[in-house]
Amino acid sequence: MGLLDYDFLELAERVQQGLDRLAANYLASHHAIVRRDMVDFHGREHLDFEVEYAGHRLRVRQVGFPLPIGETGQPRLEEFESLFDGRPSREIPRDELAAWLAALPSGRLAAAPVEPQPDPSNPFLHTPRAAGASQPSRNPFLEEQRAKQPRANPLLEERSPEAAKRKALEWLSGGEEVSPS
Repeated sequence: MGLLDYDFLELAERVQQGLDRLAANYLASHHAIVRRDMVDFHGREHLDFEVEYAGHRLRVRQVGFPLPIGETGQPRLEEFESLFDGRPSREIPRDELAAWLAALPSGRLAAAPVEPQPDPSNPFLHTPRAAGASQPSRNPFLEEQRAKQPRANPLLEERSPEAAKRKALEWLSGGEEVSPS
C-alpha cells in the first residue's frame, strides 16, 4: 500500500464504529450526499452522510468530539448510527464493507437544493392573494388627501418674469405691496 492509498479495512472499521476526519473526507469525496458536516459552538462535530452505489446504501450519522490531528483511537461519540442496507453496519462483514467502499466512484456529489416549506401554524405567515381577489379596504386618510386641492404656488400664477419677481418680493415682505425699483 502506497502513501496516498486508503486502508479500506480500517475505513470499514471507522464506518462501523465511528468516523474520523479521514473517513468523513473519503465519503464526501466519493459521491456521498453530505447532509451535515460541521462543528458546533461547543466543539462537537456533526456528521451526516448518505451513499448509494451498486444497489447498496450506507447512512452514517454521528455527533461527538473529533480526535485531535495525529491522535489515534476511537472518537468520543455522543450519538452514532451507521446503517448499511437498513441494517447496522456492525452486522456486515468488514471485508464485504471494505470491498464496497473501495469500489465507490470518486468525485463530490452536489447537495440537492431543498426548498424550505413554510410552517402553516405561523401567525405571521404572508399568504399571497390570488389575482382578481377582493380589493383592499378603503383608506379614509388617502381619500381625504385626494379630495384636498393642492396649494397654489403664488410665483407661478403669472408667466412674465417681472410679475413673478413682484409676486416673490410681495410674498417675502409678508404681503405688503412692494414696488420694483
